[in-house]
Amino acid sequence: MDVVGQFGPGFKPPTQYQLREPLLKAEVERTKQLLKKHEEEWAKNGCSIMTDAWTDRKRRSILNMCVNCREGTTFLESKESSDEAHIARLIFQYVDKCVEHVGAQNVVQIVTDNATNNMVAAKLMKEKRPEIFWSSCARDIIRSGVTRFTSNFLILQSLIEKKSNLRVMFTSDLWENGKWSKINKGKSDYSIVMSMSFWNGVTPCLKIFAPLVRVLRLVDGDRKPSMGFQYGELLQAKKDIKVVMNNVESNYQPITKLVRVALMIFSLTTSTSGCERNWSAFEGVSLNYKLK
Repeated sequence: MDVVGQFGPGFKPPTQYQLREPLLKAEVERTKQLLKKHEEEWAKNGCSIMTDAWTDRKRRSILNMCVNCREGTTFLESKESSDEAHIARLIFQYVDKCVEHVGAQNVVQIVTDNATNNMVAAKLMKEKRPEIFWSSCARDIIRSGVTRFTSNFLILQSLIEKKSNLRVMFTSDLWENGKWSKINKGKSDYSIVMSMSFWNGVTPCLKIFAPLVRVLRLVDGDRKPSMGFQYGELLQAKKDIKVVMNNVESNYQPITKLVRVALMIFSLTTSTSGCERNWSAFEGVSLNYKLK
């Protein structure tokens, strides 16, 4: 109202035609231009698709779909589904269509609540697109990977500490006369422990992955919040790995790709709050809203 008042009593408002046609089209084009930065970020560092179902004041059941990246959250689409049961197949098909719209190569994760139908839809998505995470919590994304990765690292660390004792054990009369030395599994273990190439590979492996284990322990800790440190720690881990690999790109490149994936995950949202009941202003406009 203040802006309109600045024009004074002679201000002539736009006609209904101007509002519906040229001005509306101009605003749509302006919005598309604003979204270009988001789309570029989707392609560069990936994005999250966020979905949430709710019921508006007119008792209509609506599915919201948003896309989140470092640039912020973009409202993608909203579907009125009062006549359809929110079964897993429906949710999967709707989300999958949005994945196609955004570009499957750009989507890192789907974020929903942990309702049963969403979890079943997650299984359907995993069958079609196993490279995309479907989660209700960022901790669930990395918890299993953290545990498995760290366990393997600790096993190798323990082996290198016990290298001398292991080699003594496998060359002893007790091992030679025991039943394990006669079976295939025992023979395979003997070959590994007595192999110099194996031990020559363990030490550099520990040096390379030690920086990543340090980051994963920080992420998996419960004593203090770690989100504020994760990004910087990953960048430092990347630098440390390059030093260990003598700054030879062909050596460290596969490892730094893993770090890049981690950076993509940490840069994305972990919540569907951006989708939840924030679109009431659209209720009086249309039952179906879609930004094309």
